[in-house]
Amino acid sequence: MEDAEILLKKLAESYDKDPVGWKALAVFNKGSTLLVIMSPEGDIYEIKMIALDPCRFIGVGVKTGEIEELSNYLLKLPNYGFRPVPKNVLKEILRNKGILPPKLAERILKIPPAPITDLHSHIIAQGPIVCSNKDLSSISPRQKELEEKLNREVEKLFYKRYRDRALLYG
Repeated sequence: MEDAEILLKKLAESYDKDPVGWKALAVFNKGSTLLVIMSPEGDIYEIKMIALDPCRFIGVGVKTGEIEELSNYLLKLPNYGFRPVPKNVLKEILRNKGILPPKLAERILKIPPAPITDLHSHIIAQGPIVCSNKDLSSISPRQKELEEKLNREVEKLFYKRYRDRALLYG
């Protein structure tokens, strides 16, 4: 179990070395978010986070062992990454008043993900992060056990660092 900020920094460094083939899933549940990330090598990381405000969070994460059902689900997701957005695509987005038609989204997703450190474009697309409210604990007993452990650990960390808030919100 690791602090989410430290784990996310390590994942960002790994992403910069090999930006193609990442998957990302966010599951929203009872005031917290479970972020599930799959590396190109098939390693899966689960990070449980509690929002402190719209820009900050507290969380814990872990590299999971093989959970076949979860791996199979993640492999079906589109590749996550940071992509430079060409000016002509930006103009189309602006013409559509910020609404991203499916064909335009497909064009952006065809742009190969790039290392964060190599991006010098003024406009960068990040994602996609597939969002869900599906309860992943029903996938397997191991996933359920892992989520229970992540929930306990993030609540302990939240209580330790933000005791006043924890007491206020129960």
